[in-house]
Amino acid sequence: IIIVVVVVDDVVIVITVIVVVFRGRRCCPCYHHHHHHHHHHHHHHHHFHHRRRRRRYINAFNKNVDGRSLVEQDCKEGEKERNTERKKEKEKEIEKQGEIKQEKRKKERKKRKRKRERKGKEREKERKRKGKKERERARKKERKKERKKEREKERKKEKRKERERKSEKERKKEKRRERKRRKRKNENEK
Repeated sequence: IIIVVVVVDDVVIVITVIVVVFRGRRCCPCYHHHHHHHHHHHHHHHHFHHRRRRRRYINAFNKNVDGRSLVEQDCKEGEKERNTERKKEKEKEIEKQGEIKQEKRKKERKKRKRKRERKGKEREKERKRKGKKERERARKKERKKERKKEREKERKKEKRKERERKSEKERKKEKRRERKRRKRKNENEK
């Protein structure tokens, strides 16, 4: 309990300020350094600690009673605010990162799409070219076949002609022979 005596216009006003010594005091700078490393045991001289703690708290309060220090308006609140700030910052950061990632992904997708399209076009071209080649080849083959057939026909014709010629010759020969024979016969009969 702190008693603050204020004199206003010759009237003495005694203000009693009750400071609640609350538990979450670890954040308060005044005993930070000294206390936090063994606060979880030594329960036996708890009282003494408590008293000292309270005294420190009060002293800190008394040092500058200008509203700034209710030990820095209970740095817990400040801590909270800072935390929320930090959280917000983090969230913003994350959001930004997310957006960047999304952008990246979009770009990647576009790239992939373009690549796919290009590949598709190339494949199409290739297919057309191949098709052309194939058709060319087929045409050549056909032509070859045709030519072969033609040649075969020609050869057959030639052969037939040859045969016919031969048979002509043979017939002529035969005729000649016949004539000769007849002549001879006639000669003999004479």
